[in-house]
Amino acid sequence: MHPVLFEVSGLTIYSYGVCTLLSYLAFGGLLLFTAKRLEVPRDAAVLFAVGLVLGGLVGGRLGFVLVNFREPGILRALFLTSGAFLFFTAVIGGVLGPMLAAWSTKRPVGTALDLITPPMLGAWAVGNLGCFLAGCCWGPLTDVPWAVRFFADVLPPEVRGQPVHPTQLYSLASDALVLALVLALPRGAPGTMFLRAVVGLVAIKLVLIALGVGHGGVMLIVLPVLAAICTALLIAHRGRAAQPS
Repeated sequence: MHPVLFEVSGLTIYSYGVCTLLSYLAFGGLLLFTAKRLEVPRDAAVLFAVGLVLGGLVGGRLGFVLVNFREPGILRALFLTSGAFLFFTAVIGGVLGPMLAAWSTKRPVGTALDLITPPMLGAWAVGNLGCFLAGCCWGPLTDVPWAVRFFADVLPPEVRGQPVHPTQLYSLASDALVLALVLALPRGAPGTMFLRAVVGLVAIKLVLIALGVGHGGVMLIVLPVLAAICTALLIAHRGRAAQPS
């Protein structure tokens, strides 16, 4: 739609880059808000956030290497400064990172998951706006009244300039809706906020895919698997906490 926001003295400001910056700000603001709401000490909140970032980076790089393991010299991708990144494994790493940080410091694992849930949802929502403005992650062809047309050079000829579903906005709306529900509902036991978010995202994606207007089917596998792993670790952690010292 608007891949370039404006140009100043020969400097091009891209909408995707601006939205990426805004997603970082949204993440930080929601992290502080959630930490205060859950009464998580600032040092613990920073620790979980660092675990998320590092886990996401490691997971994204390892995922890219595993998917492309047949390529010669693929291990060099682990040390590249750009590219060589797989989003879905980055999500897994970004969730497991705070869990491991909590586990290693004997902090509640469920609290770590609850803390990162609103920030991740908020950052994803803003990131989807960046995708919409940049014209990437488009939806299927359609003739609905709210269809949009993208003209970015990276688009294939059969899509460029054709009416498609604004799937990016559907994802933005779903992220925002789940975020609002997670914040509106009572917290519940530690880990409940995270699991509610997973259930909400999966349910919405199933509806969108059933209607033929959504994509991201891989996330329908990643999210439930991640929820199962986290549930098992939560149960194990509670069992360990219940043991007499």
